[in-house]
Amino acid sequence: MRDDPTPARVQYAALPFKVTGEGRVRVLLVTSKGGRRWVVPKGSPIRGLAPAEVAAREAYEETGVIGQVLGRRPVGSYRYVKRSGKKGPFSVLVFLMDAERQLDTWPERRIRRTAWFDPAAAARVVDAEGLAEILRAIARDADAALADVLTGPAVPLAEPEAPRSRKALALLSPLAS
Repeated sequence: MRDDPTPARVQYAALPFKVTGEGRVRVLLVTSKGGRRWVVPKGSPIRGLAPAEVAAREAYEETGVIGQVLGRRPVGSYRYVKRSGKKGPFSVLVFLMDAERQLDTWPERRIRRTAWFDPAAAARVVDAEGLAEILRAIARDADAALADVLTGPAVPLAEPEAPRSRKALALLSPLAS
């Protein structure tokens, strides 16, 4: 696929994640419109919106997740061709998104399912090899990044708590840089 000379159409994706109370990283996947494949929420550029803003909008529309995209640069990219063969190939830029909450209702709730996965398990269920590579990198690097955050110096009590997205950025910053 990488050697395909056909110019790719660009899409922007969000990779929503959360850190559980036990300190485990989980990523949110959504089913394709046909419901057969696990994918990340993604969509085409929207005039007037930055790529990270498009990714956040797609996450809301497809999964009901509200949160903060971390950084302005994608954590990775991958290419794919739609199964229908229409409008392809696509080059997808993937942005990490700190999932603050998932709403009970959202625009595409009736046509998609969502599920939280351990990143290694998510890598096994997605079809796009490039996306699987991104998920395997998160699985490999998140535990080390989490250990650094948990064993780092204590924050003085007088200092106000950092916003959740800053905590998440510190946790996953090796992945987003």
